Amino acid sequence: MTENERIALYKDLWAVNGYEHQMHVAVEEMAELTSALVRKERGCSGEGDIMYEIADVVICMEQLALHFGVAKVIELKEAKLQRLKERLQAKKENIQGNSKTED
Repeated sequence: MTENERIALYKDLWAVNGYEHQMHVAVEEMAELTSALVRKERGCSGEGDIMYEIADVVICMEQLALHFGVAKVIELKEAKLQRLKERLQAKKENIQGNSKTED
């Protein structure tokens, strides 16, 4: 499905179901993913279940991003990724520094 087709589908969903309903669907899908992850920890769920739930959550996140503003979401995502990169680098440097002092 093309991006334009997905956008049209999401807009149709909002027109038919209402945006509030689709927000509730997003919350439900995120809860289902959470549940699948917890079940995996207990050995009661497989990776296939998790991937299935991730796909549902990604669809819902695309809808929310479209509603709230894709460009701003992308901008914030990039800023958060940069911050994550910096934190990871600092943590790696700290680990390396600690291993050198133990030698």
